[in-house]
Amino acid sequence: MASSAKDIQLRELMDTVSQLKTMMAEQTELIRSLRTVIDEKTAHEAVLQEQVDYLTKKLFGTSSEKTHSDIPGHADVNGDPVEISVNPDGATAALVFKTVADPFVGKVSYIKVISGKVAPDSQLVNMRTGNTERIGKVVVMRGKKQEDVSAITAGDIGAVLKLSGVNTGDTLCAPTRKVVLDGVSYPNPTLSMAIAPKTKGEEDNL
Repeated sequence: MASSAKDIQLRELMDTVSQLKTMMAEQTELIRSLRTVIDEKTAHEAVLQEQVDYLTKKLFGTSSEKTHSDIPGHADVNGDPVEISVNPDGATAALVFKTVADPFVGKVSYIKVISGKVAPDSQLVNMRTGNTERIGKVVVMRGKKQEDVSAITAGDIGAVLKLSGVNTGDTLCAPTRKVVLDGVSYPNPTLSMAIAPKTKGEEDNL
């Protein structure tokens, strides 16, 4: 009778050990799966970071860990590199990155303000021409609509209307701190074409 009880206890112990082994195997497999997921996620993040660094270096010549003020391309009137912080209270510096001829309002100059603010009636220097430009109407774009604003501050993008002497790539800055921002680089055209009417009467049809 005692021997039978011992056999039962032994079988129960063996069953318990078997269950523990199964649980350990399941937990080990779970840990392996989790490690695989973590390793894959880390690898993907590393690859993504490498791609970001590569593209940033190609675009700005610097690592993505740099701040805006460290990006090369900004220079003073002597051509020496300068650092410009994105500060709404600083001296105004803005880049014209796009120009559009609107059939209703005329010339629209899209600008990105790096420092300070661009407001109506302010006087800014065009570093390409050396002329002082008086800022007129200032707007921000909401789809196809133009929304009037009191100013475009540092870090924002907006547009100024009817700046006849300003072209894409120009720098507009405060007279107190003249700087040249790195403009937009466009590839040289490989093909040029033009059309002309056969007769003078067809000029209005173009």
